[in-house]
Amino acid sequence: MEERGGLIGKDFPAIYTNYVTEVVKRLGQQVRYWITFNEPTQLIYGYIKPWWEQYYFMPPGLPEHSTFADQLDAVGTLMRNLFRAHTVARQVIKQSYPDALVGVNPMILGLPVWLQRLMDWNITRLHSREDWVRQGRSYSRRGLSEHGKVDVVLSTLTMTRRRAEQVDFSEAYFVTSLALLVNAGSAIYTTQDIDGTSVAVVKHSTATEALRKHLPKAHTLVVEHYTEALQALDSGKAAAILTDDTILQGLMKQHPGRYRLLDTLPTHEYYAAAVAKGHPELLAAVNRAVRSFKNTEAWTSSVARHLPDRAVAGPPQLALATTLADVSGWESKHDTTEGTGPTQKAGRETLLDRIKVRGYLVVAVKENVPGFGYRDPQTG
Repeated sequence: MEERGGLIGKDFPAIYTNYVTEVVKRLGQQVRYWITFNEPTQLIYGYIKPWWEQYYFMPPGLPEHSTFADQLDAVGTLMRNLFRAHTVARQVIKQSYPDALVGVNPMILGLPVWLQRLMDWNITRLHSREDWVRQGRSYSRRGLSEHGKVDVVLSTLTMTRRRAEQVDFSEAYFVTSLALLVNAGSAIYTTQDIDGTSVAVVKHSTATEALRKHLPKAHTLVVEHYTEALQALDSGKAAAILTDDTILQGLMKQHPGRYRLLDTLPTHEYYAAAVAKGHPELLAAVNRAVRSFKNTEAWTSSVARHLPDRAVAGPPQLALATTLADVSGWESKHDTTEGTGPTQKAGRETLLDRIKVRGYLVVAVKENVPGFGYRDPQTG
């Protein structure tokens, strides 16, 4: 069934009908109560990822490059397929056993009655695809909560159009490229040697799509994190790891002599800070800090001190004024580099105001990339 498109495949209702027909033939005489689908309201989480979930809550999950529109299309198809499949299944059962009682058990049946009624009202007032898209957008795509734990994300985060649907990016502060890491004793020396092998990529990274584009003959092994990627490389499950060369340099520093770098792919990864959408004052302040850092000797001296073995991809000016609009044409309505973007209404307290009152900024960083964010194993 999965090979034929799974629950959202056009053949699913027919496949399910054949299955039900066989079950009724074998077990029908012993059964009075039938449930066609167990908690079908849960199945949508295999195709749409709510804003608070880092990964799909249920399988199968959509491909890494899937857009928000792809998710809504998949869920719409899923719901239609489930209704069609249930309708035909009920007919099959009732034709053989007219007294059989057939239904489903939606997850909401366990909720308080007032909440069930609220959910029913919320969904039955949708009358068009536009209504569905609008409802889905508010549910599955929200910015980082301004009441949450993080104000700014600064963690070797590459600017992409897909990510820009969720956050606003500062201008770039570093430019890197994707590269391949292999075991020191590996017989692989060029990208051509990768053909037919498995390459580990970390889930939700930009490497997944790049692998398909630049190394189409390699097999993709998706892992959850870099520790798992190294384990796959050491065990032979993967012949190489594909990710930003800066991250790979960091992994090599943590494990001296165990790995080596292969060719760099013809890509550019622009690192930027990310803030919640709709807070141009905070974004402008972050941009001023990033620009000040790059316009002084601090930027070049920091690279020289923390990444001495890496040849910087061009002079510092390469990243001086690079925004996502420069990289891919994406122009966020909240994006601002000089603080001249949309502002809050006069008299309304902004997120930046609240941060100032609080007295400190909360920044999410990585702790496993020497040169960018690293927890010293000796001192913590």
